[in-house]
Amino acid sequence: MYIIMLMLSYVRSMKSDRLTLLMAPRDKRAIAAKAKRAGVSASEYVRRAVLAYDRIDEIDAPQDLVDLVKELVRVTERTEKNLDRALSRADELQEFLGREDERRAEVRRELEESGADWRGLPTVPYPAKAPGKKA
Repeated sequence: MYIIMLMLSYVRSMKSDRLTLLMAPRDKRAIAAKAKRAGVSASEYVRRAVLAYDRIDEIDAPQDLVDLVKELVRVTERTEKNLDRALSRADELQEFLGREDERRAEVRRELEESGADWRGLPTVPYPAKAPGKKA
């Protein structure tokens, strides 16, 4: 009997403070249903939920969001610069490829002027240096 009384005293000392919460009846029913599914009392369920929620206090959410936005802006600016360079390069290449007939005519003129017999040569693209390539 002494052991049971000692245990009751210990349990009472651990859970002696009361916290009263006001909530809508539907919220109370939802908590009770979740607690029942978890196999614990509504008090235990709420206690566990609140104690698990403490870790949120350790996060400085507004500052984390500010840092993330700054990083997003930095990455976006870098991406836009790279995209501008790629589009510029694509325009240069399109212009270069658009001058193919002009380049072929120039090669024919040079070959005719040099007196070389070019008619038996296989037709291959003019080996001109593409823009942006190093020689």
